[in-house]
Amino acid sequence: MSHPCILVPIDFSSPSDEMVRLVAAMAPEHEVCLVHVVEDQTVRFAQDAGFGTPDQVGHRLMGDAHRRLQRIAVQCAPFRHARVVVILGDASKEIPRIVRELGVMLVVLLSRSSVVAGTVRPTIAEKLIREVTVPVLCIPAESLPRAKPETSSQNVSPADLSREWERSAEGTVA
Repeated sequence: MSHPCILVPIDFSSPSDEMVRLVAAMAPEHEVCLVHVVEDQTVRFAQDAGFGTPDQVGHRLMGDAHRRLQRIAVQCAPFRHARVVVILGDASKEIPRIVRELGVMLVVLLSRSSVVAGTVRPTIAEKLIREVTVPVLCIPAESLPRAKPETSSQNVSPADLSREWERSAEGTVA
């Protein structure tokens, strides 16, 4: 990238869509990089569920994530300069790497509490704050309004996902 950008990790939730709109309203003239990390554990889970080899599952999940990020960039926030990046790995490791490689000036991400079985676990946001040297703006997910159904990237039924997955495996999804 020729100049510093704003990195916006996306998890495809309704608050995530709203966060992209917020970033577009705050900084429409800046280059924005929308990022999604397909977690290794998701690929393993899908493989264990019989959806294919790790390569097949990873390829399909990454392709789907790339199409969804492009849709979000257009529907939620038509940035002057936008880039979409999809990576396979561990988000807590990949996002700091992307920050360093792309010359990011700011990271804007959702902050969610992480309590599992009564134990508070560090969130990706907390890990990221410790790992990078650029400002990190954490927006509490519960503070954002839910996206309208017609623009939400999550507005997909399980049956729709299953059909899209099957078409993707056959190579018929655009």
